[in-house]
Amino acid sequence: MINKGTTKLIKEMNKSAVLSTLYAENSISRAQLAKRTKISKSTVSQIVDELIDENLVIEVEVGKSTKKGGRRPIQLKVNPDAANIVGIEISIKQMHCILTDLRANVIAEKIFELNNTEVEYITEIISEFIQDTGKYEKIVGIGIGIPGITDMEKGIVLDAPELKWYRLDIKKALVDRFNKYIFIENDVNMAVIGEMWFGAGNKFNDFVFISIGNGIGSGIVINKKIHRGSNFSAGEIGYLALDRGALQQNNYTYGQFGYFESMASILSMEHTTKMSYEEVFRKAKEGNILCQDTVDKTLDYLSLGIANIISILNPEALIIGGKMFRENIDLLEIIENRVNRLTPVKSIIIPTDLKDRSGIMGCIATVISNMYGIKLF
Repeated sequence: MINKGTTKLIKEMNKSAVLSTLYAENSISRAQLAKRTKISKSTVSQIVDELIDENLVIEVEVGKSTKKGGRRPIQLKVNPDAANIVGIEISIKQMHCILTDLRANVIAEKIFELNNTEVEYITEIISEFIQDTGKYEKIVGIGIGIPGITDMEKGIVLDAPELKWYRLDIKKALVDRFNKYIFIENDVNMAVIGEMWFGAGNKFNDFVFISIGNGIGSGIVINKKIHRGSNFSAGEIGYLALDRGALQQNNYTYGQFGYFESMASILSMEHTTKMSYEEVFRKAKEGNILCQDTVDKTLDYLSLGIANIISILNPEALIIGGKMFRENIDLLEIIENRVNRLTPVKSIIIPTDLKDRSGIMGCIATVISNMYGIKLF
């Protein structure tokens, strides 16, 4: 005999499967839903009726009839206006805020320059953004990407040196202020989620996303799940020790540049040349010897690090994001050629197709997934 708990779980799983399939399609009929989800037509019809009552699904256009004629099927689609979601990315200098509908279409967006990173100040800016949208009542949740180690289950920032946040229960502070569901995650993991839902990572079961900017971070996906590590520190590749020079540092700590990023990040290029990284790339193309050497050295170290990651994890793909390659995608071919010389283990190396929006879209996807049980991967 099936107990009530099991029945409830099965119902929730079926509802999640139906809603996820609806979300993945522009529109679909009840019959197609049943076929796609392998759930009985009567159960699908019952779930759809419930979703329509909840305003999450709407009946739209009439589909084409079959070759045999007869009644044409009603098409169903997720109602984009059913809810709004807020996504936030925080860094030491600015905060990027967006508001979307349930289909992740951006309705409002603003980047705020930050004077400090105190929680009260951050909260006030979020409040200002939400008030300006006029959508407070329809907002179901807020997803936040944070540059540091986070316990996403408890909503605690364990260590975010850039923001000077340590053991901070940011979730409680924001729930108390906004009375909304709050979801926090490391910013690079948010970018990984964005890639899985809306970007290049959607095509792969296993991939590594690397963000190369002022520092270097990564997120690891194994069998469509983020690997966070035993204490939420998986992917801290900035600390890769690529040669004996790493031993010149007595003790690396969080918040301090690791050896890999001290040799291959934007800040390392700017420290070496005393120029902006954009100027370094531009002058390298014009023939400046110092800039050419700096770019070549950076590509060497990036190739070494990426080759090690590929050799250890053997992902299907390694996706490159971050501002270093935003205008220099052609250099990825050089890295790929060097990586192929360094390891016989093969993974494709591709750029993100979300550009600088991987993280912020991951914040939106995190809310949608947790609130509605929608899975696109």
